[in-house]
Amino acid sequence: MKPTYYKDRHILCRKVERKGKAPIIDMFNDRRAAMTFPTANNDGYYCIFGLKKVVTHRDKLPLEMIAEGRFESQRELFNSLIKNMVLLGCEFVYADCSKAYESAEIEFEKALQRLNCKTVGMYDASEFEGFETSYANFDAVHAPLDEYGRKGLLKIPGAFKVWGKPEKGRWAGTCELTRDLQSVGKEDVRSSKPWEDYPAANAFNHLIMSYVISPWSKPVKAGGWEGLEGYGNA
Repeated sequence: MKPTYYKDRHILCRKVERKGKAPIIDMFNDRRAAMTFPTANNDGYYCIFGLKKVVTHRDKLPLEMIAEGRFESQRELFNSLIKNMVLLGCEFVYADCSKAYESAEIEFEKALQRLNCKTVGMYDASEFEGFETSYANFDAVHAPLDEYGRKGLLKIPGAFKVWGKPEKGRWAGTCELTRDLQSVGKEDVRSSKPWEDYPAANAFNHLIMSYVISPWSKPVKAGGWEGLEGYGNA
């Protein structure tokens, strides 16, 4: 059954009704989006992940994909992304806004104005430290990404086994991100194809690095923010 979403202060709640059973309710503290712009050779892609609100003894909270989209049309990409960001209470999208994508950044700002959206902002992922060297080539992100995978802290619908060999018959999922991550994991493919040929993995790279560089902090009743101990120190 299709889930419904509602907000309880800063927390996003997802409710799934079940016939004859109590509904399943998941809660997400923080939502972040990441995007790669369409190019002449590749589609554009976005994903939105939520930091799940759970009781855990671990130093990190699980990340779960809530939405993704892949479009050839820049207008359709922006429309879908903005619509879902508003629905899910997601305020920031991370994207490479370096000079090569300056025109796309301008068009995104126009899309926000056209849709009268004042709650969404863009963060330039190219400003992350090391973006032009190891980060842009997926090297810097491997350690935190592998840690999320090993600890079972990453949930991507459609095909769940990103690490190791996929279970027999389970790899026919339609998740764009999962397919890209599997392809990027093969060294021969990575060395023979440009990074831009993996728009989903590229966007996810922005998102993971945002949590490494700018960890989430939870609000406290007295005002200000209270850090989540140990979170983001990958």
